[in-house]
Amino acid sequence: MESRTRIIPVKVNNDITVMVEAKDLGGEQDVATLSFQQVTDTIEAVTEAIATSINKVKPDKATVEIGFDITVKSGKLTTLIVEGSGKANLKLTLQCGAPLLNKRTGKICGLIKRSRDIHTSLGGRGVPVSIIFEHFPELKPNVIPHNPFNYLTGRIDDPQLVFGREKEVNRIFEILNCGSSVAIIGEAEIGKSSLLRLIEYQTKSKLNSPHQPIYLNLGNVYDEEDFYFALCDRVGIPVLKGYKLSRALSKYKLLLILDNVENMEWSGFSNQIRSQIRALAEGIDASLRLVIAANKPLNCLFSDSSMVSPFENICLEEPILCWEEINISNFINYRLQDNPINFTKEEITMIISNSKGHPKRVMQLCNQTYARYLQ
Repeated sequence: MESRTRIIPVKVNNDITVMVEAKDLGGEQDVATLSFQQVTDTIEAVTEAIATSINKVKPDKATVEIGFDITVKSGKLTTLIVEGSGKANLKLTLQCGAPLLNKRTGKICGLIKRSRDIHTSLGGRGVPVSIIFEHFPELKPNVIPHNPFNYLTGRIDDPQLVFGREKEVNRIFEILNCGSSVAIIGEAEIGKSSLLRLIEYQTKSKLNSPHQPIYLNLGNVYDEEDFYFALCDRVGIPVLKGYKLSRALSKYKLLLILDNVENMEWSGFSNQIRSQIRALAEGIDASLRLVIAANKPLNCLFSDSSMVSPFENICLEEPILCWEEINISNFINYRLQDNPINFTKEEITMIISNSKGHPKRVMQLCNQTYARYLQ
């Protein structure tokens, strides 16, 4: 049955009673004069909730238009927020300033609240988009970010992106701060080169005595003449070798970081140059401390030498192993933070099983899994 509209008396206070047109929604009706308190309580509650949301965003100006429809059911007044332009549905207008542009990224980062600060003449105020999206999530664009698992091959030069090697880094600097040199030993593409660049980056903050870090990738060095040129060029001295090099380097404290040191087994490198590097790194007050990376233990390097391997007994070996399950899970969660895509438990279990903890394989499998979400 359709609701009927009728005129009923409503008591506003002890002295005033008004006649209100209301819809009859059925139920037992009390013919006595009804109280308007039920309507005002509803209006206050709705207005307070809207005011709280507006106050979080703090626009320059806010206009709220609300239409209420009064009904009567079972002897009580009921207030409805009505729809339709004829009854004025809830209408909210926030007036803010122009968009704020991040000059570094070229993207909108917020809205201007004031063009001039009310307390000083230095700039104004703004509302960041993160605050706007927090209170109005429906405004947040549903954009899936680019694949965060995009380092599929090669060395990672950005120290912020090297993950899960805090234990190894701390151990390496612990050895260096005791006056010894370090040899990082691990299989190919397990992350030794990325770890060396991280060591180079953190030398200033974690090495107790000041040393200038010098990173040399021996994959780019042709022979020992090329090595001497590269080393002297990075130090900033004329190209020297033998005693002249030792004398020149005595004025320096260097952390020589050698990547792909097994390349010194090539015919272009003699045992003489390897012996000089060892001599420069011997002693507590030596000019050099070494951090080298190789894919096999030191006692297996340089089979052409009739003596002990030149880096053995001077460099303490630090093995670089595959990731454990917890490392893989933490890595995936770290890369997917603030991302609308989340891998399922089954997908993570499959990545752990198929990668066997090898970081490169983990990255490749994560890349493939993420790519399927974009299809």
